[in-house]
Amino acid sequence: MTANQQTASQHGSSLIDDPAFKEALSRSAAKGRLSNDEIRERRAGRRRFVTAGIAGLLVLGGVGLYHSQSDIFAQIGRSAPQTREYSTQPGEMKEIVTEDGTMIRLNGASRIALTFADDRRHARLITGQAHFDVRRDEDRPFTVRAGQSETRVLGTAFDINLMKSQVVLSVYRGGVRFDSVDANQPVVVTAGWRRRLNGNRISAPESFDSGQRDWDKGWVNTAGITLADLVEVLNRGGGKPIAAPPAELGQSEISGRFRIDDSRQFLSSLGEAYGFRVRETDSTVVLEAR
Repeated sequence: MTANQQTASQHGSSLIDDPAFKEALSRSAAKGRLSNDEIRERRAGRRRFVTAGIAGLLVLGGVGLYHSQSDIFAQIGRSAPQTREYSTQPGEMKEIVTEDGTMIRLNGASRIALTFADDRRHARLITGQAHFDVRRDEDRPFTVRAGQSETRVLGTAFDINLMKSQVVLSVYRGGVRFDSVDANQPVVVTAGWRRRLNGNRISAPESFDSGQRDWDKGWVNTAGITLADLVEVLNRGGGKPIAAPPAELGQSEISGRFRIDDSRQFLSSLGEAYGFRVRETDSTVVLEAR
């Protein structure tokens, strides 16, 4: 059957089911044949019937199309989460301004991933150290994952130092919630206070001068860190890499706030007080116990 024949057959089936056509057939049988006027009347009725049916389909189709487009536009209106990574080389610092006005400063040898969505703002400090000045947004809390720690804020300024041995949180303005992702025992840390996460244990609060800036101003605050931690921090500043000290020497606790324009000279002075000497090779700086 050709396409035209198939179409004609479909139209014929619809016409046979038409009550007006059935009535015409009955009258034709009674009269013998239809008059020309009757044929024209039946054809006009048939056209009205078909036109009404098509209009109904268009209305139904239009409703369906409207809903489909509305769903599509609703999906477009919801922005998908976008993640961007930023990193620095040793000796390099970088300032990041996000789409909401939050400012993030990366220390050297640091890497961070930022994910922003309609309902949340999230940062993952992968390595190194970052200072955050978060624009307040009660509808989108700002969270930072660093190692096994999680920090949650609405709007504040704070610093996170991710080291191999610990995570150090220092709050400069406002307050944040600080927690271990495994322990789920959050504490609130306010401006001028510092907390540390070692494993799953959060340290007691330590006060500090929130009016003093450290690493981004060329200073290092060694309170609560070991010599091994200090070497990790100094290596972010670039220059000849400092080798990790021997285990016993590396556990020496360092205390104080020092200017670190020249890390080699700084270590030599520190060695006088902590019992180690500094030796340089072609590629590294080595710390040795006296």
